Amino acid sequence: MARKGLPAWDPLEPWPTLGGEVVDWVEAHCVHGPGDVRGQPAVVRRDVARFLWRCYEVHPRALCGRPACRCVERVGRRRYSWAVLSRIKGTAKSEVAAWVVLAELLAPVRFDGWDADGVPVGRPVTSPYIPVAAVSEDQADDTLWGATVVVAGEGPLADVLDVGLMRIIDPLSGGEAKIVTSSSISRDGGKPSFTAADEGHLWFSRELRDMDGFLRRNLAKRPQAEPWGLSATTMFRPGQGSVAEQDWERAGMSLPAAVRERRAVPWLLFDHREAGPDHDTSTDDGLRCAVADAAGDADWLDLDRIVEDYRRDPESGERFWLNRRTVTSDQAVDPQVWASRTDAGRVVADREQITLGFDGSKSDDQTWLVATTLADGWQWPVGWWAPDGSTDSELRMRGEVRAAVAAAFARWRVVRMYADPPYWADEIAEWRGQWGDKTVLPWETYRDKAMAWAVHQWAEAIHTGTLTHSGDGPLAEHVANARRRDTRFLIDGRPGWTLQKERPGSPRKIDGAVTSVLSWRARTDALSAGLLRTDEPRRTLRTSRRR
Repeated sequence: MARKGLPAWDPLEPWPTLGGEVVDWVEAHCVHGPGDVRGQPAVVRRDVARFLWRCYEVHPRALCGRPACRCVERVGRRRYSWAVLSRIKGTAKSEVAAWVVLAELLAPVRFDGWDADGVPVGRPVTSPYIPVAAVSEDQADDTLWGATVVVAGEGPLADVLDVGLMRIIDPLSGGEAKIVTSSSISRDGGKPSFTAADEGHLWFSRELRDMDGFLRRNLAKRPQAEPWGLSATTMFRPGQGSVAEQDWERAGMSLPAAVRERRAVPWLLFDHREAGPDHDTSTDDGLRCAVADAAGDADWLDLDRIVEDYRRDPESGERFWLNRRTVTSDQAVDPQVWASRTDAGRVVADREQITLGFDGSKSDDQTWLVATTLADGWQWPVGWWAPDGSTDSELRMRGEVRAAVAAAFARWRVVRMYADPPYWADEIAEWRGQWGDKTVLPWETYRDKAMAWAVHQWAEAIHTGTLTHSGDGPLAEHVANARRRDTRFLIDGRPGWTLQKERPGSPRKIDGAVTSVLSWRARTDALSAGLLRTDEPRRTLRTSRRR
């Protein structure tokens, strides 16, 4: 039964939001910032309006109907505590952030109940305090803070705000927005109700990452104000560890959409727009279309000038003008290429010939078992395990792995299995005794020459499309995490390379990628040994995984 005063809520409908009020307020009170339309009345384009609607989503009424349920406490509270606006250069990201800064200072941006139609209505923040981050005070005019000063001082808000070079004050509420830098943030003792930052892709130095952490931690000081933060950015350079890259990973943007929904943190809104994958950027016409696709409703860009800039430095152009995440020079496999090899509809027959790869861990890393069909090279993870370091967890994992291996041998015709021996020598010896020492073989991944050849064959198969796979998100994540490590051995006249983490101790695992290599090498060797049989009828059954 619905609680009195709260509207009914259909979970299939969009979240209720105060975003409509915010958009109306911006267009009534704000102007455009620095640029060709400086000082003209603000017009909120469609993609920005959608972003603002999402930023101000609030929790609906609880569906359970139990007055004592804790979910009732969330009714009307903000859905997101941090938002990222990721767009290409030149699309007025700083101006949008400036509008939000001033809305948080004056506008009805916090939940204050429901109207007669069940739509949330807002109220202003009590005593708003808004630190706006800048790299340095000398560069403030060219950043988000400079846009905020222009919007506040050259439009209708100039009549109600005290606008200074370093702070903006609302005399009626005592609310304040001020610039903060890495040198001043440690002296800032305020309790923010909102905070904003710009160019998150450039925040990769230790000082700027520390400032970002300080700003976010300070938001916890005022829980009743429902504080939150906003960052505007263009695509980061992978591997730099910038603030934008950290938010990208938290939001699960590297993962397939189905996995992202499960793995992403629920409090983070990452609104990202990039050029679609179908544009032919080798032609100028195709590149213009790609830039226009990435720009969305920002239709004022000089596409011809951007094409010229892109051609001078395509790697930077991919990030700045198409907002695409480029592959780092040491990345083992392009995640987009790996994704393009997905064949989710493939089924594996009962008793079909397969090969297995196994990479076992003891505590910190993960244990993986990956299968590959011998006939056509289709891979899928049979199972993966991540123990928590306890003895009970390890024992339980070892039992589950034994069961998964036994089930694979019982269901399919395993012609070869390569297993990395460390920590699992007893189990491997047991499997060799049970299924034969010509079928189950130890395969040490620490051997640079052998591993370089195995990785070379694996990467070549991915490049040519010989290797296809089931599209499982965890395996895609491990492949994307894998980096190259050059060896002293030459392959086709070039240094061969193996797989490694991006840095020692990195939490980004690559065990699935290593196991994929082992399974593929087992297939290659099985084919060379003439083990493929094509004279057996097959009964089609869908694959299943054990976790």
